[in-house]
Amino acid sequence: MKKSLWLERRKASLCLMTAVCIISLFVILSSGRNVKLNESDYYSVTIRHYGLNAAEMERTVTIPLEDAMSEIPGVISVQSSSENGISKVLIHFSRRVRSRGGSGHYSALREAAQMVYECLPQSAQRPLIQSADSSRIPVWSAVVTGDDSEGSFNIEKILKPRLESLEGVGEVLISGIGIREVVVTLDQEKIASMRIVPSLIAMILAKNDMLFSGGLLVQGDHEFIISVDGRYGSGEYDDISALGAMPVLIDSGTVISLSDIATIVEQERRPDSYSRINGKETVGIAIMAGSGVDLRSLSGKIKNEINDPSLPFTFTVLSDRGAEEAAALRSVFSAVIQGALMVAIVSFLLNRRRSNVHQSFVNYSGLFCALSVPVVCLLSAAVLSAYGLPLNRIVLAGIAAGIGSAVDSIIICSAKLKHCKSHEEARTSLKTLCNPLVAGSVTTVAVLLPIMVMDAAGKNNAGIIAMAIAAVTLIALLVSIGPLPPLLLWELNSAKRKQEQKCRIKNKPGIFRKIQRTVNRFLAANTGFCIKYPLIIVTAGLIIFAAGLTALYVRGADSGEYTSGNSIYARIEFEGGLLAEETDLLLAAFGESLVLQHGIVNVETVAKTGSGSALIAFDPQIINPEKARNNARQFPIPGAFLFFPESTSKENHWTITVSGDDSQKCREIAEETAFKLSASPLVMERVLNFKQGSPRIDLVPDREKLALSGISFAGMANSVRQAVFGPVVYKRLSSAGEIDVRVRMGGNAGQIIKKDQIPEIIVIPQNREDGYMPVLHIDSAFSIIDGYEPSSIRRENRRRTASITITTKAMDPRRVKDQVSAILDRIELPPGYSIEFDPEAIRQAQALSGTVFFFFLALLFCFMVLGAVNESFFIPLVIIFSVLPSLAIPALILSISGFPFNTAAACAFIAVSGMSVNASVLCAGGLQNASKPGSIYRSLRRNFPALFAMTATTIAGTIPFLFLRESENTLVRTIAFVTALGVGCSTISAVSIVPALMNLFNKNRMSGK
Repeated sequence: MKKSLWLERRKASLCLMTAVCIISLFVILSSGRNVKLNESDYYSVTIRHYGLNAAEMERTVTIPLEDAMSEIPGVISVQSSSENGISKVLIHFSRRVRSRGGSGHYSALREAAQMVYECLPQSAQRPLIQSADSSRIPVWSAVVTGDDSEGSFNIEKILKPRLESLEGVGEVLISGIGIREVVVTLDQEKIASMRIVPSLIAMILAKNDMLFSGGLLVQGDHEFIISVDGRYGSGEYDDISALGAMPVLIDSGTVISLSDIATIVEQERRPDSYSRINGKETVGIAIMAGSGVDLRSLSGKIKNEINDPSLPFTFTVLSDRGAEEAAALRSVFSAVIQGALMVAIVSFLLNRRRSNVHQSFVNYSGLFCALSVPVVCLLSAAVLSAYGLPLNRIVLAGIAAGIGSAVDSIIICSAKLKHCKSHEEARTSLKTLCNPLVAGSVTTVAVLLPIMVMDAAGKNNAGIIAMAIAAVTLIALLVSIGPLPPLLLWELNSAKRKQEQKCRIKNKPGIFRKIQRTVNRFLAANTGFCIKYPLIIVTAGLIIFAAGLTALYVRGADSGEYTSGNSIYARIEFEGGLLAEETDLLLAAFGESLVLQHGIVNVETVAKTGSGSALIAFDPQIINPEKARNNARQFPIPGAFLFFPESTSKENHWTITVSGDDSQKCREIAEETAFKLSASPLVMERVLNFKQGSPRIDLVPDREKLALSGISFAGMANSVRQAVFGPVVYKRLSSAGEIDVRVRMGGNAGQIIKKDQIPEIIVIPQNREDGYMPVLHIDSAFSIIDGYEPSSIRRENRRRTASITITTKAMDPRRVKDQVSAILDRIELPPGYSIEFDPEAIRQAQALSGTVFFFFLALLFCFMVLGAVNESFFIPLVIIFSVLPSLAIPALILSISGFPFNTAAACAFIAVSGMSVNASVLCAGGLQNASKPGSIYRSLRRNFPALFAMTATTIAGTIPFLFLRESENTLVRTIAFVTALGVGCSTISAVSIVPALMNLFNKNRMSGK
């Protein structure tokens, strides 16, 4: 179809745009339901084996797990932590590599973990495999109160599995309760007198209290399932008192009951941690998110689950970052609507014909310009949704950032076509417009390419925003040269249109005449100054650009990731081995005092052995996160160190890691490193990410005495373990599932053995052929030595590590590394040991700085495109040069205000550069052949309305985002601020630097230079 014919089909164009909007709406809604989360990058595998210290957990569990996990295709790194009774391995996968058979990483991990688990004793717990996140900060936290007597049991056995089954949930941490178990405590005096070995009781229990499948029996037309039920309880298997009737045969041939020599109780194991809310005891639940999960969706799933009326619990939610994200999204969505509305109103007013008061107010040109704004937003959202990006606040921020500049092509098209008196004239104008419109859009997308290339994986917010801006820009271009022109020519053949043309100047309101005279005087004065002092303007532009570049260099790249929300997370470290009950009391006093501070809503504390944590919820309308931190620091905890692991806009945390073969040696080097770094004025705070663990009692055997008594070392060690810890001997099947059964020894009346009773532990050997059965006490064959146990052993990529965290002001990590390298280089390292400064922060900073190189490559590409369009090398040079001061001024202001140059700022600057190019292109095109003051003035006066419209619409679209209050929207506010300021500066550059340079060029050309 010819263009001239298409321009006449205004109704067809209107129907086409409406149909496309309907399709876009359908795409958005369907993509919103079906969008899939990114495949998880991280998984964690956890195995608990109670009673083993960190070194034994590393040897028997962690290292086999690492060996098994490392064989899975696509593994990038393996990190592990071995602590008393628990081993945790964090596996980082590449998204681009699938496991064998395409069954997924989870299946491969499950198979590998199961192989390791089957080689462990029965006392080991089943492996727990979960999607994980590199951050260890909870995304949802609540306290729970039960409505029944079995509240703790139901939380562990019912609530926790239901939460873990939700898609997107990583690890679910329960504090304040222990798992249910059956404990058989033997009276060591009685069993010693009867010569009963504790392991015999454990063996009898494990082999008799069991349920076996007897197979299937077919008789006639029926199939019978046979089970051999040897469980104690006479049908009431949950009644553990039935275990007391188990017969035990002693050497005299007498059969006694288990209850004669033991006490049997079902109880909760001593909790790993204790939870309090504002100093009051409670049960706490903390949920870690899986990798790549949508927090809003996860929050909704958790809310639906806990609101199930069948759950006998009452929840008090303390922190819900998904809900906070949703609130921030609603604010951004509201700001997008307000911004689009403001852009539409400005477009309508700037394109409205100032007609006679007796004429109709209806103006189709301005109306369709205004309606094109929501159409472009809708189409852009549909394209991004189809691409796989959910419409979160980051995508909406990108659409909002781009709509102001993207509507520029619509305004330029409207400004040209509204003066056309025929379709043929409109066709000619549209033809001349295509090249500059395409060039402007291509250059805008070109300068966005660096940030998209840097974020090829779609992981960072900057790349998503850049993609959104590029999508809006290209769709606005297609709308402006496609379905919009016929709508702008709606009144072309109307007699009323011709009458309005005649009355346009005559009936202009007085306020418009005053504004126009003021603008004309400014343009005239500006033209005179540009002609008389062009070198001063050019020099000023160079100075501003140099100052902005220097400011960015001085600030450097900031790779810190700032979390936000209405809560802050704190780590609290105590002396190693301090009982969880004691840390709980200290944290209770801390929570009770802190919650009384103005603005603090809740304080949840979780106490563990030697450490704890606090989740401090505050009212953002009253105080900010920095004030909440300061309030917490005002209440020192006796014998504890309070540390906030999240970075802020004023300070960053960097990790220095020591790697080697021996864990103790790594810790010694890390301690030396922390001590020497204290001399650096740059380091504000040092934190050891390890500490001395619990006090340890080493029992060293007298080999000769053991040999003479006929007792093996393993037998003696097993007796100690049986007496002190009481390992799990088997898992008892009940109606509620498996429950651990432990057999231990105690003093008289089954009391738990204390530290001072360790020398009195009785060792009863197995029967010997000669009938000699000596009974020994531990102190007769062992020496007792006090020591300390490491709290945990950490490994990364199968090497032991120890790390420290240093705090500095917000700055480029490479500069921190350069300043501390002189100290690190003076540390003598044994062969095979190394010190590494936060490699992830260095990588991010290098990637961020790499955008500068790509940015200049994009400007070079823009230069070539503009040169091809204008058949000139000087005009694109003028345009590129005028863009640089437009970016320098926002850089100066941000640097003076102390705002770091991070991904938000980088994305904002790159977006503004594309907008600035359009303004300069508009002015440079009209000044190409202007050499006299009058012609320069007329060109600026003719193009200024469109230039003003472009600037006004862009700034109008950013205004609502400047007033967003949520701390989650810091990135959005930064983009809005840089966009508004940069676009305003680009207008000044376009009417000052461009005329000055073009005047110099035209004068030199006329003189033949």
